[in-house]
Amino acid sequence: STFGKSGLDDFVERWEEPIFGWDEVQPALSLLAPLGRSMLRHTRSLLRAYQREGLLNANLAWREVHPGIIPLAGVEREVYDELQAYCAELASHMAANMEEGQQRAAIGFYLSFLRLRYSSSFHALRCSLERRLVKIQQTLDHKAQQLTNNDADREELEELGDEEVEGLILKHRTESDLTWEQGAVARLISTMDRLPTTPSKMQQLLKDIEKRRTNGTDRVRQLVLFTRYADTMNYLHDELRRLLPGCPIGTFSGAGGTLRRADEYHPESLDRTTIKQRFVDGNIDILLCTDAAAEGLNLQSADLLINFDLPWNPMMLEQRIGRIDRIGQHHEHIHVLNYLYQDSVEEVVYSRLVRRFREALTVSGELQFSLLPIQPEDFEDYAKAESEEGKID
Repeated sequence: STFGKSGLDDFVERWEEPIFGWDEVQPALSLLAPLGRSMLRHTRSLLRAYQREGLLNANLAWREVHPGIIPLAGVEREVYDELQAYCAELASHMAANMEEGQQRAAIGFYLSFLRLRYSSSFHALRCSLERRLVKIQQTLDHKAQQLTNNDADREELEELGDEEVEGLILKHRTESDLTWEQGAVARLISTMDRLPTTPSKMQQLLKDIEKRRTNGTDRVRQLVLFTRYADTMNYLHDELRRLLPGCPIGTFSGAGGTLRRADEYHPESLDRTTIKQRFVDGNIDILLCTDAAAEGLNLQSADLLINFDLPWNPMMLEQRIGRIDRIGQHHEHIHVLNYLYQDSVEEVVYSRLVRRFREALTVSGELQFSLLPIQPEDFEDYAKAESEEGKID
């Protein structure tokens, strides 16, 4: 039942008495909340209760989330530090002559974008920096296309393509300013030339794949890998098909799907429905996905999902994991590996994901918590959260 006016008055009076604890108050507040009267959620605990009562006969796997914290050292640390310095100095240059509105939002979005590209893969970052150099040169040669609409808010900005955002933050720049940035980006790319052939995050992925090899062959127990960017997916695809020639590898992205069959090198282009069916049928061992696969795709034949990079939105993380964590999962236990760099801005992203997820719990009630099983304060000792405030939120 719900509270009427008199019931609410009685509740308020009793709330003032110290005998009430939070455990007693929370159910009543849930009844009063608008969502409590209009939304029915089948939580995992409720589904397991259905199982105990014999009302749900399909398997419901137990989820285990594992951290994949990767230390930064050597040239990888140099690249990160140089990127941070470039972002800070670029923001300073832009602040001196930046227009209000869309261009101001664009610079914050672009700097966060570069850091996320770094967190995804060095290949993704390098692709962005090389494209940036081209656009700077075009601007210096007076060939760049300029956007004129300054009225869009931040939500509209995030719908813009990378090229449009970069066009915005090249407007009204002096020649000396652009020449400085051209040199800074070129030096950063030069530092990246000294990166190891196999970066530390790729080494971690290969170790995790090695644990799943079957009978000493290139075949591995099925896994799904998610990344935010197609550039990273394509890099991983190239590396894995070179290192695991006998392993069938698929891709699933907004551009469609591909399948590299065992003992072949060149992949075949297939539609995404066919890729999904080949995976469920056991004809693909490793499926590399962008977030185009994060909704409406059933991949319950796999028991491992690797997040090669973390999305900003915790709901997107749940959608990714939901591709294998489904009613009718083939395995009793499923595992989730979340990769991220220690002592980096990615830690700030993570800590804010934790905060937002907890805020969501106050509205919607029980949810599965799929971020790293550590507390935000564990990261705050390393990350410069205060200096990054406003750049990621």
